[in-house]
Amino acid sequence: MTLIILTFAIAGFAQDEFFNRYEGKPNVDVVFISKSMLAAIEKKGNSISNGSKQFEALRIMEVNNKSLIPSIKEDAMKSFSNSEGYEDLMRLNESGETTIIRQKKLKNNRSVFILINYSESTLNVLALTGKGIQLNDIKKMR
Repeated sequence: MTLIILTFAIAGFAQDEFFNRYEGKPNVDVVFISKSMLAAIEKKGNSISNGSKQFEALRIMEVNNKSLIPSIKEDAMKSFSNSEGYEDLMRLNESGETTIIRQKKLKNNRSVFILINYSESTLNVLALTGKGIQLNDIKKMR
């Protein structure tokens, strides 16, 4: 039982560690939305509502400082790489903007979905953790 708890803690810690590294830095916005807040959004019928009962946490980072983007993007790509257990689900390059969606499957039907979106002038990283989440659930979000 201790090993299972430790596995969940390590998986969550690696993701949190990335976002925590940049929280509070100038020109970097980091938002954390807890399971309770996601449930409150669900009750209001707002845009995240489709499937949010399965969502456990959402972390969002936005970087608008051109000089910070290359190093933070490199860190995101390394932190959420195949060698860290993430699988590429989608990659789109269009008009100077790149979007990558990766997934890491955890135990007990839990997953972490990572979305990395970047251009020359902005970088966005989203991490969505939950149980039973499928790519279709994410597509339904407005």
